Amino acid sequence: MKKILTLLCTSLIVLLMLVGPGNPVQAAQNVVFLGPVPDFEHPPGCGCEDLKPLTGSERNKIVSDLLKTDVFKGARKDLMSQGIKWNGANTVEVIKVDGAPVLVGIPFTKDGNIKFYAFVFLGN
Repeated sequence: MKKILTLLCTSLIVLLMLVGPGNPVQAAQNVVFLGPVPDFEHPPGCGCEDLKPLTGSERNKIVSDLLKTDVFKGARKDLMSQGIKWNGANTVEVIKVDGAPVLVGIPFTKDGNIKFYAFVFLGN
């Protein structure tokens, strides 16, 4: 009898974990849309040479979290209504600077020209 009770309780817990609803309360989205990135030359010694883009799972998690936000969805919708096409998630560049928010550059294309639009992702 004790084994059956343990089996039933375990089955109930597993069922609730798999079928139960997710968290309906979402945290505030900590994303800021900065707009298009201007084309300019970096002055010597600005430290821009030291910035390296993130790759791998850390980059993928940040991109995934950003693409789920209403800020990104609204910005993408506005840009696409202007005839600007999104190049997809695989072309997104993520830069993390120590002590600063994560910078995300998302390339969009219009008339064959690629233009980056910047987002600041403050995380959760």
